[in-house]
Amino acid sequence: MAFTTMLALVFSCIVMEGFFSGTEIALISLNRHRLAHRVESGNIAAILLERQFRFPANLYATTSIGTNVSVVTGTAVMTAYLSELKFRDADFLAVLAISPLTLLFGEIFPKAFFQKWAEKASYAAIYPLIAAQKIFAPVRIVSAGIARLIMSAFGIDASHDPRSITHEEIKSIFAAERKDMDLHPEEQKIINRIFGLKHITVEQCMVPLIHLTALEKKEPMSAVRAKLEESKFSRLPVFSERIFNIVGVINAFDVLRYGDTAKTAADLARPAFYVYKKKKVDDLMQEMQRAGVQMAVVVNEYSDAIGITSMEDLMEEIFGEIQDEYDKEQEQPQAREIGQGRWLADGAVEVDFLNEKYGLGLPNGDYETLAGYVLTLLDRIPRKGEAVTHGDFKFVVRDATERGIKSLEMTKIIREKKEVG
Repeated sequence: MAFTTMLALVFSCIVMEGFFSGTEIALISLNRHRLAHRVESGNIAAILLERQFRFPANLYATTSIGTNVSVVTGTAVMTAYLSELKFRDADFLAVLAISPLTLLFGEIFPKAFFQKWAEKASYAAIYPLIAAQKIFAPVRIVSAGIARLIMSAFGIDASHDPRSITHEEIKSIFAAERKDMDLHPEEQKIINRIFGLKHITVEQCMVPLIHLTALEKKEPMSAVRAKLEESKFSRLPVFSERIFNIVGVINAFDVLRYGDTAKTAADLARPAFYVYKKKKVDDLMQEMQRAGVQMAVVVNEYSDAIGITSMEDLMEEIFGEIQDEYDKEQEQPQAREIGQGRWLADGAVEVDFLNEKYGLGLPNGDYETLAGYVLTLLDRIPRKGEAVTHGDFKFVVRDATERGIKSLEMTKIIREKKEVG
């Protein structure tokens, strides 16, 4: 073997080792939030990376195999070359010669470089990494099978991650250590809300259809831009013919980027991400993170859309109301006392809020808002000016549309006590 041939082969092996070891540290250091944003914007490399992260064991097995194959191959080439030159202890000399090179140029320098430029390196490396994954697939599958057999022989569950910890274990640790944690009351609330996520369904934190700003798929781009500007939202649901049939979601960034070439909302609508109304919030958060989506369409058992929820809505179940630059502009449901025993309230005001603030004692049921309570009493959408009396209150509809109640006036009925005797 010629010296230049040996040198070229060893150099190639060190470069390969540097690629695999550096890529591994880049993937570990990659900002997942930026990755999710790039996935949403349609970046191909980001989409491929996100898919690979769904199976991290396969991903890191590939980088590990690539690193080891490179080191072993480089050492074998140097050993063969030294053996041809009749060196005694050629294998020892080969290890002695190649170890500093692999340590510096195959491990330390590449890892430092890839960690500093983790984002660019990861997006550039994903294509050769996928190719290597296919090449090393037989080795990886056989190695994984042998590892499982050995672990099974020792009674170890190969599917169990020893680093994992259950929800109940975390909760018990927190309960035991709470006194020593010196947590702010608000921090305790956040932690308690996290523990409570598994009991909250999507239906409880969704935005119902009646409160949605949505686009019909045939609407022209001029109407799309107008509704985005008026609503101040970055995403709007797109429906076909009727609001219960939501077929996609339109993103303001897509309108800015491709709006000049599109004719209708359907041209830019991305496929909708559907979720059943009874799904638990903690499960949905994980699914949306894996899918790289920010908005989900909530459906009932008949596959009709009943509302939408966003990642912000889900996060608010943990942190409370999250204010953005437009929240101050959006009016919140109001209620005020306009006289002795008389109140004027928006239909969207929650019954619990009214009971807590004014001590009204309105009953709870399969509704959350005052409008929902009155609709339950009437079993239909009332007209403006229509009145209904129930229990200790009289309700008069002050404003309504064909879709629901916008505001009501409540009057507490004073009942005269009858004298006995």
